[in-house]
Amino acid sequence: VDLHLPSIRLIRQQLDAGKMGAPGLIRSHHWKPPSETGSVAAQLRMLVHTELRLAIEFMGAAPNCVFALATAESSQGADRQIHLGFPHGGMALITVSQRVPPGDAYRSFSLIGSSGAAYQDDHPNRQLLFRGGRAAAVPSSEGGCAHAAMLQEFADQIGTPRKADDSIRRFRDVLNVADAVEESIRTRSAWRPE
Repeated sequence: VDLHLPSIRLIRQQLDAGKMGAPGLIRSHHWKPPSETGSVAAQLRMLVHTELRLAIEFMGAAPNCVFALATAESSQGADRQIHLGFPHGGMALITVSQRVPPGDAYRSFSLIGSSGAAYQDDHPNRQLLFRGGRAAAVPSSEGGCAHAAMLQEFADQIGTPRKADDSIRRFRDVLNVADAVEESIRTRSAWRPE
């Protein structure tokens, strides 16, 4: 769903239009309280996969260097700090956490390119509007819009030739990088492809 959030789609459109130049740095935070359903490990894996997918999509390639640190998993959650280095010299810094109290979820995504930058932040799920005088904060929610965009993309692709190979390769890249993250945590060293 994160790729279909209006704010993320807008950043992607600006990048694809060349308005930010080549992607150089991604900084992403994804903090959620542990859910009462499902294991902490499975929830954490899903958060990591979401962030890895965003980084790989925006950088246009799988990383060639992975270094990660972690806190021990417990019933209160767990944390991951992930650093990805990409073949073209770009990097992504990702923080995933499940140690925040219920109601304190936080999501931000920053992309710095060679000629521009973009920032998306949902905390505390408000957009600031400036109309002269004091700034006004307006509550917003992107969840329903993301699902609508996902359904529209699916509908647009029905009956249209598409490149399944790209989707499969990106999905495989996410799984391989997620394995590299766990390997880096286990060995406490950087992972590089052989």
